[in-house]
Amino acid sequence: MTIERKWVTPLVTGSFLLIAITGILMFFHIDTGLNKVAHEWLGLVMVLGVILHIVVNFKGFKQMFGDTIGKSIVGTFALVLLLSFLNLGGEGNEKPFMTSVEVLAKASIADLAQVSHTDKQVLLDRLKAKGVVISDDAKSIKDVVGNDMHKQMEVLNDILKDQ
Repeated sequence: MTIERKWVTPLVTGSFLLIAITGILMFFHIDTGLNKVAHEWLGLVMVLGVILHIVVNFKGFKQMFGDTIGKSIVGTFALVLLLSFLNLGGEGNEKPFMTSVEVLAKASIADLAQVSHTDKQVLLDRLKAKGVVISDDAKSIKDVVGNDMHKQMEVLNDILKDQ
């Protein structure tokens, strides 16, 4: 199979435009609709396109690494990528809503009912419908599902989503 520039370059160009525009929108918190989903999933199309573009232009790609400027630029981005995996602690590393989730997950069902302006039995019935049985309304979501934050968020969302 021959990889042709006539479709590889437009694939890279089109996917770059989508990723660039949706990324800018997300950066400024003005993304709407499916912007984030498109950015995440169609970013994979861009990765494929770039790989194919490198294959088509492999001679030029290799030449880039023979030049000090090319090596420096690629090396700098590789270093930034490696550094991006570091967790330096402090503020800003946790999603802003996680404190709320932690507090709600530790609250008793009776307290959740009061906070959500919902009858306690309605919340218990919603939990039961999702396979989470709580016999004592003094227990919390965390008591029942454990420390898994994703499961806690899922259960909280299930019982509070109609509020």
